[in-house]
Amino acid sequence: MLRDRSLPPLGPLRGFEAAARLGSFTRAAAELHLTQTAISHQVRTLEAQLGQQLFDRGGGQPTLTANGTRLQRLCTDYFDELNQLCADFKASDEHHPLLRIALAPAFASKWLTPKLPNFWARHTIQLDLLPSSTRLDYQKEQIDLGIRGGNGQWPGLISELLLPMRETPLCAPSLLHSAIPLKTPNDLQHHTLLHERDHEGWSDWLTSHDLPAINSRTGIICHDSIMLYDLIAAGQGVGLGSLSIIDAEFEKGTLVAPFADIVDPNDGYYLVYREGALRNPNAAAFRDFLISESFEHRRNVIDD
Repeated sequence: MLRDRSLPPLGPLRGFEAAARLGSFTRAAAELHLTQTAISHQVRTLEAQLGQQLFDRGGGQPTLTANGTRLQRLCTDYFDELNQLCADFKASDEHHPLLRIALAPAFASKWLTPKLPNFWARHTIQLDLLPSSTRLDYQKEQIDLGIRGGNGQWPGLISELLLPMRETPLCAPSLLHSAIPLKTPNDLQHHTLLHERDHEGWSDWLTSHDLPAINSRTGIICHDSIMLYDLIAAGQGVGLGSLSIIDAEFEKGTLVAPFADIVDPNDGYYLVYREGALRNPNAAAFRDFLISESFEHRRNVIDD
């Protein structure tokens, strides 16, 4: 059956959808590798063809009209489904389709790596693991699943808690018996503080323990979480770390928690993915594996 469709061209629709979804013509231009002027021209072309105003330009920053909001929702759903379908086609054409997974580096190294043999014992799925401490664009980078540390609130992503952070100061056993032993939190003033990315973690911890005499802005900043744990294990200082991911180090005795103090904040390690990602059976299989392993881990912690 022939259909007489009168649809706007794809280019202006893509420009409009990006600007509407990101709330910015500038960010839309960066995402689509165009100029801001080109995005603005595409939006005006679309408005002229539809005979509808899609953005209210009365204020400083253009905002979506009611009709613009309706169109943005439809376009975003359509483009996401089209992108997923193309990814499915590509995966079905490959002999060993790769499952692309973005990972928090310390979680990947300390917790996930030892458990991967359990996954490969049941599956032949090939993995493309991307340890990164920066947030990646899952659509642009074609990432199927991710594991992030944080509060679980990331726009555009579904999140499922895997493990709570269970943060506490960590050090090498040698610091417990050094020239100035590390016995109480107040003894931290005689030891080097190790920081991940910035001073905020130690600043909050020291404030919560009423230790204003200890300067949280001294010590070593390390922008690599794996290296941070290596520095701690090497006896270079005391760092805040997650008990949830260092079982092996505790068992070997390379890391110890000098104080009986565990902060269990809202933050945790979360599995994150875009809407529709689990339609890929490989992604669903890896998700089920992570949920199972994290449940077993939490149960062992409770039993201990």
